[in-house]
Amino acid sequence: MEITAYPLSWPIAAYPKTPMNRREEAKFEVSFAVARDHLLNELRLLGATNLILSSNIPLRKDGIPYANFLQPDDPGVAVYFVWRKIFYVLACDRWTKVKDNFRAIGLHINALRGIERWGVGSIEQAFSGYQALPEAQQPMNYGEALLDNHY
Repeated sequence: MEITAYPLSWPIAAYPKTPMNRREEAKFEVSFAVARDHLLNELRLLGATNLILSSNIPLRKDGIPYANFLQPDDPGVAVYFVWRKIFYVLACDRWTKVKDNFRAIGLHINALRGIERWGVGSIEQAFSGYQALPEAQQPMNYGEALLDNHY
């Protein structure tokens, strides 16, 4: 799968899409530009490199999504990046607006960074489930897998 900033490259193997009728209106009270810039700052503070902010928002010449746009049918956002030499992806489409999905990912990264600040765990522990894995070739047949293991 080629990862593009525009249009949205959704990491389907790691994040099932939220059905349209299950998406919610968020209560984040920030503009798109604030949500986007907060996310970029959180990634900078984390030390992430090789960023790809993927959404259905057209890009400016510098590769950053425009702040003024028509809301797309699919408000999903996926953020691909390298951190400590490992490729990760965080994605969100729970909210009905792109800005709110950007905001949710930025707040999520802030909370993950807090784990290390608070001394209870490490970011590596938290990030272990977010590695950007390749798309699955075929769904696994769990019945056959259980039989193969001969419980």
